[in-house]
Amino acid sequence: MRLNPEQIAVIKSTVARIVPAEELNGVRLYGSRVDDAKRGGDIDLMLDLAKPAANPARLRAEVSTQIELGITRALGASPKIDVLVRAPNLKDLPIHRMAIEHGVAL
Repeated sequence: MRLNPEQIAVIKSTVARIVPAEELNGVRLYGSRVDDAKRGGDIDLMLDLAKPAANPARLRAEVSTQIELGITRALGASPKIDVLVRAPNLKDLPIHRMAIEHGVAL
């Protein structure tokens, strides 16, 4: 996994501030950052919600923006953050299955 402890801490603390613990099943890193042999790439995250998402587009935007700001403040880097939301009221897509099967829980 190509995230350092500071990046993981920012991701976890940001998600915890935005999504109540009882509404979150977990956060998974998926995509190229899971592969230690690759370089670069954005940070792909999936939020797995236990409850329906009232406004998934807003949630994705808020989480990605806040994580990007947090990582930039902490490390001086500005990675692109992509957030995928999985929730009971949203259709499961192949990308969700891929994130579950090949991703890493944070």
